[in-house]
Amino acid sequence: MNQFASWDDYRKFESTVRYVQRYIPTAQTEAFLENVRRTAKLRVLVIRKGWNHLWRAQRGSCEREVKQDGESFYKSQAYAPARMKPRESIGREGRVNPKGISCFYCATDRGTAMAEVRPWIGSLVSVGRFEVLRDVQIVDCSKYHSKNSYYPLLDEPRGSSPTSHKIEEAVWTDIDHAFSEPVTESDDLPDYIATQILAEVFKTENYGGVAYKSLLTEAGFNLAFFDPGIVKQVSGELYKIESVQFNFSDSPTDQYFIDEEGNTVRNVIVATAPVPHDAA
Repeated sequence: MNQFASWDDYRKFESTVRYVQRYIPTAQTEAFLENVRRTAKLRVLVIRKGWNHLWRAQRGSCEREVKQDGESFYKSQAYAPARMKPRESIGREGRVNPKGISCFYCATDRGTAMAEVRPWIGSLVSVGRFEVLRDVQIVDCSKYHSKNSYYPLLDEPRGSSPTSHKIEEAVWTDIDHAFSEPVTESDDLPDYIATQILAEVFKTENYGGVAYKSLLTEAGFNLAFFDPGIVKQVSGELYKIESVQFNFSDSPTDQYFIDEEGNTVRNVIVATAPVPHDAA
């Protein structure tokens, strides 16, 4: 098969590797991954040696003794470079890497890097700025982050089948969403499986990492490099978080009430009708 079979191929793949068969791929999984390999070639970004707009944050700081006017006291300072990079063979589970395989996660701006570590008000965050040591090709999984996977199919004439191009766009929209979904420490292992498998596919094709949209800031993008040694730290900073802002829609996406018997009750629209002309 040289094209995706359906617009929801990613969802079927994700369901299979999470709940059915994970380590020995099914024929459908192999076909899907082969199409990912083929189409990933159209999403390659090249990051040039010397690019230093990469930021990585860690919650916390270290202490150093300071002597002044004959007295000693301890002052918080940013973590040293050794603490700002993942330790080899002790990598924590992530959207791109399984536990034990190190991967370097970073962001294209300082604010996004700090937002990704979920700091609380008053906490200290160490931030490092990094530089790329060699040219590297990565797969761009941020292209359709703002679209719904149904979007490419909406302009198809009614009754017609979507073109292979539209199907491909819908599949990659789902992939882009999967990589950008925020990760929390409470996430279960199966939540990572699909994107980890895709990352290993990219890795076997000699790509150096993945770029994806951060959903925690408006303009931020995240990058994950498979080889942490591809970057070096050029500076370090320490920040104290002064505020954390959350915005939400005016109306809830779901709402229920509890009746006198303890049952949950939801308002459901069962019919619609035109508004009378004489209505106020």
